[in-house]
Amino acid sequence: MLTSPILSHSTSLGKTLHERVPVRNQAGRVVGCVRFLNGRRTFVKSVNPDLHMLRQPRAWANDRTVLDQLARIGAEFVCHQERASRRRWWASLAAFGEHGFPVVRGCGEQVGLGLKFWHVEDPDRPQQVPLFPEVSR
Repeated sequence: MLTSPILSHSTSLGKTLHERVPVRNQAGRVVGCVRFLNGRRTFVKSVNPDLHMLRQPRAWANDRTVLDQLARIGAEFVCHQERASRRRWWASLAAFGEHGFPVVRGCGEQVGLGLKFWHVEDPDRPQQVPLFPEVSR
């Protein structure tokens, strides 16, 4: 279980679809927010892959204190949204606990998650529509 004494101002997320709960890192800076996306409580963070994506091993990382906050407020997913391309990287919070690894590279204690555990949504990439929708269910 991820643990930390750092909590955002609110530790609960209401039932309204438009509510956003800011999430702060250990220094107190807002690094993203939890909101409802696709009906799930999701932590959304704006990222620049050239600066934020780990190169070796290829992974995304989040502050351990942030992951602890997400667990406390009931978030289910993490979504890193690329600023320039609008591409979204999705992973379950549970995947960080199951497959995450420690990252200590001068930015505080973080947990990394390899790219193979992320689902990517690319808005510029055409999505194939099934010819026979009833078969693909």
